[in-house]
Amino acid sequence: MGTDFGRAGEGRFKVFGPRLQRNLQPCYATSAAASSWSVCLRIQHIGFRLLLLITKPRTVEQSDSAAVNATLKETGALTTILKAIHFAAQKHCIQRRRDELTPYINHPIAVAEVLARVGKVTDLPTLEAAVLHDTIEDTDTTAEELDERFGSEVRVLVLEVTDNKQLPKQERKRLQIEGASGLSSRAKQIKIADKICNLGDITLSQPPDWPLERKRGYLDWAEKVVAGCRGCNLFLEQHFESVLTEKRTLLATGP
Repeated sequence: MGTDFGRAGEGRFKVFGPRLQRNLQPCYATSAAASSWSVCLRIQHIGFRLLLLITKPRTVEQSDSAAVNATLKETGALTTILKAIHFAAQKHCIQRRRDELTPYINHPIAVAEVLARVGKVTDLPTLEAAVLHDTIEDTDTTAEELDERFGSEVRVLVLEVTDNKQLPKQERKRLQIEGASGLSSRAKQIKIADKICNLGDITLSQPPDWPLERKRGYLDWAEKVVAGCRGCNLFLEQHFESVLTEKRTLLATGP
């Protein structure tokens, strides 16, 4: 229900307007004597902007309470994401990426960032799960721990994108390809963002212990995994194709 405050503004204008004009009149005289017209014009500009703000109609939707509610909602979302980042940072604190220099936490943060920036994802559980997606697979985190701290929705998402480390590596890679199409839409988006970030880490010199053929093989494998995830987020899918093409071109010119 909207409430028009225009009339109240008009009342304030009747009282304040003439007073403002009287206060500005000495400015003309003073400025004329001192040849400081720019100062006078600046005061006039500020005064008239003030009048516009006072008399501008407002609705309940534009009221302070609505702004406060929006701010509180944004603050709650930020707190939720920061809580997940803090938890993941603690769990991955002694781990490094394949270059043995980059802190591992950079990767899950990057995955969440790609989801938000490229994929336009605003769903909090998806972003939380992106930050936490390697905690069960690569640290001592348990599913019960995630459930207790972040809820069942996030736990289920993380489990969807978690490999079984008890299986041989090639078997895990095969299962990722076969299982991609059966993932939920949220998990598919995390999977694509994860592959985008992993491809981004591949250069002619990185990872340092990977020969060129292994790097090219990773690109082929990632493409097959993402093929099973298609239809969940066009922005992410197009960005993956762009990064994949860029990396194939790079590696094709390699030594």
